[in-house]
Amino acid sequence: MSIGPYATVIRLAFCALLSIALPILHASISSSLTSPLTPPPGQSLPSNAGTLEPANILIGIPKKGRLNEKVTKLLDGAGLEYRRPDRVDVAVCTGLPVTLVFLPAADIAAYVGEGNVDMGITGQDILMETRLDSPDCHIVELLELGFGKCSLSLQAPVKNNHTGARELSGGRIVTSFPALTRAFFDKFDEETGNHTST
Repeated sequence: MSIGPYATVIRLAFCALLSIALPILHASISSSLTSPLTPPPGQSLPSNAGTLEPANILIGIPKKGRLNEKVTKLLDGAGLEYRRPDRVDVAVCTGLPVTLVFLPAADIAAYVGEGNVDMGITGQDILMETRLDSPDCHIVELLELGFGKCSLSLQAPVKNNHTGARELSGGRIVTSFPALTRAFFDKFDEETGNHTST
């Protein structure tokens, strides 16, 4: 099965991204492990502190769903070899200092922004939501992979005869994307003097 007409381009771009990112991340981890370590107040360092080998690069991967299927094909096409046992959410790649961490797609951007994983693959909707919800979370989109398309839609009961989103200003919107929804309704709330809750 192919991931689309751009499979080769995506594979090459992903390999290029890894070839650039892995040495940078590996050097960053190495330098942080060789820099002087300072224990928290009232604590001492273990006897092996500062002698640890650099860790693998951690990449957050969607653990299930359509995005997982596409990402798995992409990783296979990029030549990342790994074995993921059943019910285990971590897989170490053979031949590269890479560990795949399988996470809910909605959590990957936050894990990257908080430094829990070094990079991740998730949807732009999740990336936008995380940026709005956590402005201190620093996330950079390195590459658009071209798959996993989605659209966010606003729905209301037909019986209410709504003709536009502005009419819902001041109401309560149930959503999996509260920050994006608030940002969307801010302009309407400003015009109407209402407050839309999520």
